[in-house]
Amino acid sequence: MQQLSKLLGRVLSVITALVIIVMMLHVVINALSRFFFSTPIYGTNEIAGFWYLPIIALLGIPVAQLQREHIVVALLLDRMSARAAGWCMLLASLATAAVCAGFAWFGLHRAVEQMELGATAGVTTIITWPVFFLLPVVFGLMTLICVLEAITYFRAVLSDEPEQVYVSEVEKEIAEVEHAEGVEHGETEQRSTEVRS
Repeated sequence: MQQLSKLLGRVLSVITALVIIVMMLHVVINALSRFFFSTPIYGTNEIAGFWYLPIIALLGIPVAQLQREHIVVALLLDRMSARAAGWCMLLASLATAAVCAGFAWFGLHRAVEQMELGATAGVTTIITWPVFFLLPVVFGLMTLICVLEAITYFRAVLSDEPEQVYVSEVEKEIAEVEHAEGVEHGETEQRSTEVRS
C-alpha cells in the first residue's frame, strides 16, 4: 500500500505543479499582452479563479493526507501506549472517512446541479461546471485513503506487538534518530564502563 500511496502522491503532485506552471504562464502572458498590446487575454481572472485555483487547492488535500502533512496535535498520542494510540488513529481515520464521504456525496449533487444549469464564470461565457466534479472525485479519493489507513491501523492494533503510531513521517524519522542516538549513547557508556573495569 505504501508504494501505491507514494505513486498516487507523486502523480497528484505533478498534476498540481503542471497546473501552477500553466497558471503562471497564462497570467504572465496576459499581463504582457495587456501592457504591450493593450488587449488582455479574455477571461484570465475567471479562468484562474474558477479553474486553476480550485484544482490546485483540491488536489493538495489528498497529497497532504498521503504524505501525512496535515496539522496534527499529537499531545495525547505521545503519552499513550502503542495499542491505545492505534485505536485513536483508527477512530480518527474512520471519522475522517465519514466526513469526506459526506463531502463527496453533497459535492456530487452540487456538481450535477451546476452541470444542468450550464454554470459559467460570472457574466462571462467561460464554462465552469466541470470543475465542480473535482470536489466529489477528490473527497471520494480521500474517503478511500482514510479507509485504507483505518485498515492499516486496525491490523496494527490487533498484532501481538503493535508498533508505535506516528502521525507524520517527520515524527517517525525523529523517533528513529533519537532511538539510534540513545543506542549509540548506551554503547558508549558501556564501553567506558568496560574500560574503567
